[in-house]
Amino acid sequence: MKRISYRIAAMVVPGILLLWSIAAWGSDYELGKTVYEGRCQFCHGIKGNGNGPAAASLNPKPADFNDPKFWQQYDKQKMSDVIRNGRRMMPAFDLKPNETEAIIEYMTRTFKK
Repeated sequence: MKRISYRIAAMVVPGILLLWSIAAWGSDYELGKTVYEGRCQFCHGIKGNGNGPAAASLNPKPADFNDPKFWQQYDKQKMSDVIRNGRRMMPAFDLKPNETEAIIEYMTRTFKK
């Protein structure tokens, strides 16, 4: 009887942990999408190509997150610094650390090729 209980636990516990991690991962993505849509999309665009409604009035133009060169130049730490501190025409955003991480997660999963 105990052998069966241990076997069941050995199968169930990893499954529960996997589902929990998927749920947490998905929620970061959704939070990132929500914050991106509210804070970034106006300049960087829905598709992350730097052609949002405000982009025409900005010089230099907003970064294109679809461009592989962007991802060669920016790692997560640099992206976090720019989001928090701003850069050139981009203002600094006062976000919670988990919101900043979520935006980066969303951008990485959505725009990085």
